[in-house]
Amino acid sequence: MRLNLAWAILAIISSLLLLIRILTPSVYHIIIEGGDNPRVYPIPNVYTFSDIIVVCLLSITFSYALFKAIVIEEKPPFLKQFRISELLRLLKPDELKVYEIIKNNSGIFQSELPEKTGFSTTKVSQILGFLEVYGLVEKKKKGRENFLRAVEEEPKS
Repeated sequence: MRLNLAWAILAIISSLLLLIRILTPSVYHIIIEGGDNPRVYPIPNVYTFSDIIVVCLLSITFSYALFKAIVIEEKPPFLKQFRISELLRLLKPDELKVYEIIKNNSGIFQSELPEKTGFSTTKVSQILGFLEVYGLVEKKKKGRENFLRAVEEEPKS
């Protein structure tokens, strides 16, 4: 969850730098010397080779960071070998309490959990992040709220 936030921040920063670089091209001055009065001719809106390289690198950085921020991470590969019942035995009491409330209600809005558990919203968010990474809970956006449901046990082949 925090990693997605970091990627989102990187995407925003790189997009701003890209925008600034594109909107502020270089200005070159040509100086023609001759006689007593040298003339200076400004040539505005010139993109140099280094400008093009910077724009390309920022575009790549922006695209990759945006992709990483949006892509939903799946269950880590080493956890795929465990059944949900095995993972539940590893949970701390607070995590198990949140999971049980979600499972017993056949899903619940995230905003209801602090009241039902007695935990702070921060603690609930941290626990949900953990449960989501380990594939025990799925989070779906419904309007401006997150709807949570417990993941069903998958049959082992």
